[in-house]
Amino acid sequence: MFNNQCPMSKSLSVQEFDVRYSGSTFISSNVGRQNVDPLRPSLILMVLVAACIGTGRLAAQEVECRLDRVAPRVIAGLCSGLADSGMVDIRLTRGDGAGPAWVGTVIDSQFNVDVTTYDYASGPLDIVRTPFGWFLLTTLDLTADPARLAWNFDREAPPSAIDLEIIAHARALLANEGTWDRADDRICAPSDETYSVYCALAEGTRAVVGEYQHRQPALQFVRRVVAEKWGERIKDHRLMDFNNDPNTTYHDVIRLFDLVQGRIGQAMR
Repeated sequence: MFNNQCPMSKSLSVQEFDVRYSGSTFISSNVGRQNVDPLRPSLILMVLVAACIGTGRLAAQEVECRLDRVAPRVIAGLCSGLADSGMVDIRLTRGDGAGPAWVGTVIDSQFNVDVTTYDYASGPLDIVRTPFGWFLLTTLDLTADPARLAWNFDREAPPSAIDLEIIAHARALLANEGTWDRADDRICAPSDETYSVYCALAEGTRAVVGEYQHRQPALQFVRRVVAEKWGERIKDHRLMDFNNDPNTTYHDVIRLFDLVQGRIGQAMR
């Protein structure tokens, strides 16, 4: 499990800290339900790294991995930019076809990362998904010698039509004030008849994607709008604190979803 109390660089704001580092165990998605381009085989990497060491911050914005083939089904090498100590070891093994295309580990692992291809209106893009955000891959070439994998933590993955579906589904669950649970405990069950903001989004993600994704762009947009418009109500968890604050009204909840729908729509243009 990733430690969401990891101290960050002083250059990061509280909002940036929460966007990049808060949350719990990252759950890989069923990429077949993520509108993956069927003509481009999806790649899944389970990469486990130590992010909070040394000074307790992510060492660099640029991450680059160079991997050599060490066996017919195995590539291994080093990644830079993931830890203050410099290079970290990574070893990837080709899947058996029933699950991930590639599965790997890094020494002293603490969190998971997977990589897949998403369809956007402009075409497919390769995405790396991490516990602190989803980012565009700048390099993905596993046929080269050495194989190369790279991304930049400043280049977040854009939202897609999937994210608009998630927001619409979550908003529909909160169609009237009687379905709003204003005592969120971040525990969501399929049998729930009322929903907090967080649980409505969690259920919306499951309904559209197939399972919960903590850093799905739709949820990231919601977190940012909450921090921007109602930042004074945040103490620890943005969605729970906003939902449970005595000053939050049902009108605020609906306004939140309307603002997010507009932001995502604008970002997709």
